[in-house]
Amino acid sequence: MGRIFFSDWSGTLTTEKDDKAVLKQMAMDELVYSFKSCEFRKFFRLLLLKRNLEKLVEQYRDDPQSQEVLLRRTYELFNRNVISGVPINRIAESVEKYATRAVDKLDTSIDEIQELVTGDMFSILTSALDLGVRAVLRKKFGKRCGNLLVYGSWLENDGHEAHRVDLRNYSNRAKVLLDLSGYSVGDACVYMGNDFRDEPCAEFADIFVVPPLATDEFRQRMASTYGHKVRTPARGEVYKALTQD
Repeated sequence: MGRIFFSDWSGTLTTEKDDKAVLKQMAMDELVYSFKSCEFRKFFRLLLLKRNLEKLVEQYRDDPQSQEVLLRRTYELFNRNVISGVPINRIAESVEKYATRAVDKLDTSIDEIQELVTGDMFSILTSALDLGVRAVLRKKFGKRCGNLLVYGSWLENDGHEAHRVDLRNYSNRAKVLLDLSGYSVGDACVYMGNDFRDEPCAEFADIFVVPPLATDEFRQRMASTYGHKVRTPARGEVYKALTQD
């Protein structure tokens, strides 16, 4: 029996917890561009965006059950004020700038499992922006990760201009995993993830690996809930946890 590997991204393979850095890079680049090109209506909208986002965060600060709602509303603001109508090549330039810095935020475990990441049976399942994930891994591994499948939030576009970022795989990760792993009948499904969004995937995975970046509380909860199928490797033992019976 072979194995297919799926991994979360934020907080699992990178120390970054969310997409703030790549979104901020896009917003800053658009702020500069709108000023230089005298698009002052957009310029002032972008100046107000930070304040509007802070108000939104404050509104949901004390309600941890509504974090997906907060994230979706954040993307609505971002799409309306930053992304909509921006040429794809300008978005790509912003993502490359972000990736140059973000490659240094990769966890050391990715070096340990680079053989898997650059292979044909490894996929990333995340709510992070897929363009950002791919750009960071290109910086790290070059053409070796050219066939890597990334199932993440999607930049909707018409081939010339961006329309919006579509948030995906936040709370429905287990369903997506079940659908994807079903295409590889007879192979064992191995999943690695670090928080509550990944936890339901343990129901369907044959092996669930908790990465070194996860909290002790999450590691203990997963081990006590799912028993023998959960592995909690220390640094230097992640490859073994993913590949050995």
